[in-house]
Amino acid sequence: MALSGALKTFSIRRRILALAIVLLLAASVILIVFIREYAVRASNQAFDRLLAASALTIAGAVQLEDDAVIVELPFASFAMFSGQDRIFYVVEDPAGRPVTGYAGLADELPETTSADPTFVETIYRGEHLRVASVGRLVSSASATGWVTIRVAETKTERGALAAEILSNAVIPVLAMTLLAVALVWFGIGRMFAPLGDLEAELRTRPPHDLSPVNIPVPTEVSHLVSGLNAFMARLGSTMERLTDLVAEAAHEVRTPLASLRAQAEVAMDEPDPDALRRRVAKIHVGAVQASQLVSQLLMEATISHRLENQEADTTPISAVIDDVLQRLDPDLAGRVSVSITPQAERSQLRGDRLALREMLRNVVDNALTYSDGRVQIGVSLVASTLAITVLDQGPGIPEAEQPLVQQRFKRGANSASTVGSGLGLSIVKRVVEGHGGVLKLRNAEPHGLEVGIALPVVGRSVINKLLQDADQKHSA
Repeated sequence: MALSGALKTFSIRRRILALAIVLLLAASVILIVFIREYAVRASNQAFDRLLAASALTIAGAVQLEDDAVIVELPFASFAMFSGQDRIFYVVEDPAGRPVTGYAGLADELPETTSADPTFVETIYRGEHLRVASVGRLVSSASATGWVTIRVAETKTERGALAAEILSNAVIPVLAMTLLAVALVWFGIGRMFAPLGDLEAELRTRPPHDLSPVNIPVPTEVSHLVSGLNAFMARLGSTMERLTDLVAEAAHEVRTPLASLRAQAEVAMDEPDPDALRRRVAKIHVGAVQASQLVSQLLMEATISHRLENQEADTTPISAVIDDVLQRLDPDLAGRVSVSITPQAERSQLRGDRLALREMLRNVVDNALTYSDGRVQIGVSLVASTLAITVLDQGPGIPEAEQPLVQQRFKRGANSASTVGSGLGLSIVKRVVEGHGGVLKLRNAEPHGLEVGIALPVVGRSVINKLLQDADQKHSA
């Protein structure tokens, strides 16, 4: 499957703007719906007051003469209406008989027995009407009853007033929405301006400048800048270490290569077969030394990279020892004896297995190289620390030289006649310290060198957590 040429990018600014527009539009729609409901309610209230006033005015003109209801309609009862709406009315006596007005208006409306206005919707002559009904209590010598007055109006003017209120309110709402969108866009631009400054700061830097970024940034971006500064600090440390490694490697490798070239040039003109064989032997020794130096340099670079990337897992010390012994020649492996306690064998180390293997391999190689006798590896558990000792039968290292030989390309006086790179113990020290351990050198009696390594072990709870994480990754 072909890999994508570039990662898919997206614009936070556009996402925020899109979200803001959606929210503003939703708020505008909700507000418009609310305004519409309010406009209809306000229009109904205004016109209902007119209908109620008209009905009450007519009710005030109701009279009773000879037990008969008579009404002289006041001019003011209809003068308050204006516009395009049609007006209907009816007055009914207590028996429900029309006294005046439109008789069919009250056919489907309930009786009125109260002086308080009531309002209903109805259809009359094919038109939708709003009807206000009030009652007028009249009394005679023979009976007492309610006279019903109804005044109705078509709803054209109501709808027009509601539409006018709505239109007058919607225009400012839409204008405010557009203004809010513009302000959001402007505000987003201002908020993202520090990111532009940060980009300009990084783009204008020379390649070798890995100093921390110290320009003002918003709080939300401060974690990003902190992570960037930490990354540049690690990168600077790696570059510095790489530069030192290249410089030292160039210096150290130049000598054996020059020696090999000189020996080869002399050997080319050597007529004596015995002298030629001696020259070739020296060339071989030089080649072995150069090969060992290059291998150690590459291994140190690999270990440094793995330790920088914190590549860690749990592994038992017995597995590390087995890896080291399997890489030895059979005759050398026969000189190594291992003693490990049951508690130590069950314990786990958390770290990079390759780095731990190279750590122990360098110690064992040194012991086999500088000693002709047996090499003893002992492992025991002391509290929460794994104690590893490698004891040889060699000449040892003077105490004054022990701190020196732990540095890169530094060798002791006793190793002058032995081929070596001077990197073994420096690699061991770096791996031990990278795993939170301690390295100690001690001369044994009557002779020999004991290399002691103390490494912290992993608790049972941590092991269980790591196993659970591994199972989850495998299931995924």
